[in-house]
Amino acid sequence: MFTWVYSLFGGCVIGCAVGGMWMLNNRIAGNSGILGALVKRQVKDSNDLWYRLAYIFAMVATGVGMQAQPTLRSVAFSPLAALPLWIYLGGGLCVGFGTSMGNGCTAGHGLCGLSRFSVRSLAATATFVCFGFLVGMVSHFEQLRALWENGTGPVISGLKGGTAGELEVFFWTTAMGVLILAACFAMRKFVDKQAGQVAVGFGVGVLFALGLGIGGMTVQEKVVNAFNIWEEWDPSLWLLFSTALAVTFLFFRLREKGVNPSGDPLPPKPAGSVDARLLAGAAIFGVGWGLCGLCPGPAFVNCARIFVGSSEERTKMVTFMGGLIVGILTEGWVAEWLQKRKHKI
Repeated sequence: MFTWVYSLFGGCVIGCAVGGMWMLNNRIAGNSGILGALVKRQVKDSNDLWYRLAYIFAMVATGVGMQAQPTLRSVAFSPLAALPLWIYLGGGLCVGFGTSMGNGCTAGHGLCGLSRFSVRSLAATATFVCFGFLVGMVSHFEQLRALWENGTGPVISGLKGGTAGELEVFFWTTAMGVLILAACFAMRKFVDKQAGQVAVGFGVGVLFALGLGIGGMTVQEKVVNAFNIWEEWDPSLWLLFSTALAVTFLFFRLREKGVNPSGDPLPPKPAGSVDARLLAGAAIFGVGWGLCGLCPGPAFVNCARIFVGSSEERTKMVTFMGGLIVGILTEGWVAEWLQKRKHKI
């Protein structure tokens, strides 16, 4: 179902989370980068370490909280896709390797990078979206053939709005997330800057996870069906992404105009050109994303299933996250090996 109300609401919340990280903490809210630095032991100092851990913990803990609330559970969680474990493993490997190689995912490149007018992020986003669609089309080839034989075309799935009760839960839950983030920023501003940076990371993680859950991006089926145009196409993902990008873009423009609550200097604009490494990494990420419908952010939230889900769900998420971490590590080893080989030549 095309849950347009959920997408609009969730997109606004995600945009506020990503923009809030930029405005309040002077950082990019890139989920793959936050995890990647931990896995590859590239954290700058202990404060940076705790900031990243707090962010990921907040996303997982918020997922557990959403599981406990009936309305949020029904919107944000459905049974994990009935895919064999090798697809979860392969999808995790591709997502981990690709995001590490391409230096970003849907949030880092797709929201923050595009909002900073990064040509690299534009190329990466276009690449991983195209490869996601490619995987979606190939994996649903039988549906394409049936449509061709029947002389029919693809259709958009049915519309589903939100009930007054659902919207009320969304509103009050998001308000709570905003208050948590505001309290964390107050700590950064008026109590202890370093500890406050960690706290803001936690607050942004809470808000980001809520946006993903409300928008349905933690549901694999919605993501996979966003790439499947042969049957009942569900554009919920694309409406959510467009909304989140518009809100993020606004925050970045305000920051450029001098609105700077953090008091930190504006980081330099991203440099570098589009190269084969970037495009290859984005393509590999797109394959993994389209294969199992999970990228780092939604995967963090779905890790709640490890603690409150069934044994089958626990196995699937451990398999995916294991593949994700191994993929990140493998890319680091490959990059290091290529660098050493280059110096020898």
